[in-house]
Order: sequence, then C-alpha cells, then structure tokens
Amino acid sequence: MQTVEIPLNKNKIFLGIGISLLFVVAGYFIYTTIADQQQRIDPRILKSVGILGIIFFGAMGGYGIKKAFDTKPGLIMTDEGVFDNSSATSVGLIPWSAIYYIRTEQIKSTRFILLFVENPENYISKATGMKKLLLKGNFSMYGTPIAISTVMLQYNFEALEKLIAERIK
Repeated sequence: MQTVEIPLNKNKIFLGIGISLLFVVAGYFIYTTIADQQQRIDPRILKSVGILGIIFFGAMGGYGIKKAFDTKPGLIMTDEGVFDNSSATSVGLIPWSAIYYIRTEQIKSTRFILLFVENPENYISKATGMKKLLLKGNFSMYGTPIAISTVMLQYNFEALEKLIAERIK
C-alpha cells in the first residue's frame, strides 16, 4: 500500500488561535470590568466565568500555537496503520489489525469518523490528564475512544472515510 500523508490545515489553526485570543480578552474584560460595573448578576459568578474563559480558551490557544508549529502531518496512513496527529485526543498509531469497524457521526456541522478498536481501554490507559478524560468521554458516548475529524486536516471528509474503509478491508 502507498503511504498517504495528510497535512494539518494551518489556516484553520491560526483562525482558532485568533478566536481563542478574543475569548481570553473577553474573559479578562468580564473579570476586571464587567463583573464589578453591573448589578444584575453576582460579581463573583461573573468573575468565575471570566477566569474559566481565560483558562479554557487560553489552553485552546496554547494548543493551537503548538499545532501551528507542528511540522508532522495531521494523519499518516501506512501499511501498519493510521497515525493520528490531528487533535487533542490523538492516540498515535492505530494498527489496521486493531480496527474492526468504522462509523460516521455528526455533531452540528462537524462530522467525524469513529474507529472501533480491539481493547479500547489500552488507548485510554496510555493517556494522561485532560486527554484521558476526553478519551473516556468519547468511549462512554460512542463506544470507542478514537474519533478522527477533518476539521484540522487539509482533506475532504468523504474521501478520508473512503480511504480508511478501503484500508481496513
């Protein structure tokens, strides 16, 4: 089989960084100004919202900056398997022999490919921190920890789905 390398979509990554930065600024503004200048909502609640916004979107922006300078492809398909490097829940190499089923799901306008693998707990147990929580969430919602989207890839969704389906046969 021919190796297929699919690059990350740097334009979408930089757009995400910009949006994250705007939300960090908004969180800061809520914390430092709005919370104390309004009288409808308890300022402690708004300050908490501001801090949570700064933390969450700061982390997303930091991850985006890391991805913006990542020179590795977002997805690599070889004879061994598929190597996912496209998201925060990427688990690395997934051998073709471990994949027994694929399914497409959609949340709003975002579609993703679920890879059902033997021993999904192995992929979850290798992860740590927030990544482990995200993988557990995927597993409890879909029955597999592994979901691949083309949101951060320079590739057509239907073409990727077809390519993966052909490789696991």
